[in-house]
Amino acid sequence: EGTLRLGHAIGFAQLMNNQNQEGFQTLKNVYEATARIGHEVEKARVRLTLSYGYSKAGDLQNAYQNAQASHDFWKKIGNDRMDMDTHIQLGVINFQGGQGQAAVEQLNSALGFAQKLNIPVKQGLIYYQLGITFQNLQNSEQAINYLNQSLSIYERLKDSQLQVQILNDLGTVYEQSGNKKKAKEYRDKAKKVRN
Repeated sequence: EGTLRLGHAIGFAQLMNNQNQEGFQTLKNVYEATARIGHEVEKARVRLTLSYGYSKAGDLQNAYQNAQASHDFWKKIGNDRMDMDTHIQLGVINFQGGQGQAAVEQLNSALGFAQKLNIPVKQGLIYYQLGITFQNLQNSEQAINYLNQSLSIYERLKDSQLQVQILNDLGTVYEQSGNKKKAKEYRDKAKKVRN
């Protein structure tokens, strides 16, 4: 089992370092080994990691299939944390594929788990992704609402890097909605946090 987890970690690292061919091959080898020994938990973990890799590489069909298969397993065994993570991934994939409403549904499901499990970092991430999704759907009011909720969490967590990102995104949403004054206000706040 330790060897499989190590292989999984190596495959993930390869994908994150843009060594896609090597990363996919490593993960496929780990997946086949987990399937041979019937290690369903590790198999579901690998499928979610494969989904991240395929999503990053732009192969949304394989990303979705792997995330959905992983989700089905976690839901079946009642693992809320991993169920939440697969809903986030499915939301991101739908967002990437231009399926805004489907992304919102997946992200709202994930948010329910994040609130139930009381995981502020995940709540902030989900609020952020919802904000960006609503921005993409041209719904400035909802985008601003969710981005502000995300900002509030990351202020409490004292994560200045994410605060700067969110403040700049809020500036962009205000600018797109025609409110140049508010856009400048948020960008100035981002500069203050950065310094």
